Amino acid sequence: MASAMNSWACLLGAVILGFTALLELQTQSLSRAAAAAGAAVLGAGVCAYLAAPALGAEAGGALAGAAGFGVLAARLYLGGGLPLRRLAPWLALPLGAALAGLWSLNAAWTSGTAAGPGASAAAGAPAALAASAGGTSPAGPSHIGRAFEDLRQGRYDVIGAIMLRKLQMNLHLIRVSAWSKVLLTGLAVLTVLVLRPKGRFRRWEERYPYLMHGCYANVIGTLAALVLNDSGIVAAAVMIVYSSIPPLLLNLEEGSVPLAEDAK
Repeated sequence: MASAMNSWACLLGAVILGFTALLELQTQSLSRAAAAAGAAVLGAGVCAYLAAPALGAEAGGALAGAAGFGVLAARLYLGGGLPLRRLAPWLALPLGAALAGLWSLNAAWTSGTAAGPGASAAAGAPAALAASAGGTSPAGPSHIGRAFEDLRQGRYDVIGAIMLRKLQMNLHLIRVSAWSKVLLTGLAVLTVLVLRPKGRFRRWEERYPYLMHGCYANVIGTLAALVLNDSGIVAAAVMIVYSSIPPLLLNLEEGSVPLAEDAK
């Protein structure tokens, strides 16, 4: 499970940061709408990949990706910060779309597996790949599909038991896992770099706006991964690296400039 968490958390963190780094490097002027549209399309593709039942149905990863890419698109479109009072609407839309996508993909997958050998053959290689990797078996609906079916049938006790089990697992891992130390270290690094000295982070936002948008989006993705997964501490610890390392490197770069000038 930890290996799967590492995989999709690395994917989300790297794609968000890599996309914003490319935007930072581009030399031609790009409109805010075009940058936001690019983030939305890329995010939709990544989330669809994570949500696909034939590839393991990483619902938590798809939802964390929707949160991260949704906030990234919002910041790119607005061209600046996203106050907390405006964060909820911008999160609700991509998360709702991700849930709808999960339901649609799992409904199609369930219908395909129920249709017999022909539909199973159409699934082919992706289903076999998922099965060999410990993901969804092509013989029936995914675990997400079963949860949606329980919800549709009004079996709220089953849904409640699933949520409770995931919460208990997360709390247990937070207490005993070394990943919690990684997450706390990343958050501490970010806090120090943002608060001290005053005005430095605002200067970075003016000098490297796209890169800072990516770091902010990865922080939101980190929090979503922590809340929406039963082993969320693992995914959150991995994703926080993609938020804390860029500011840390910028800080080291700024610290090396006076030294280089003194050497001259």
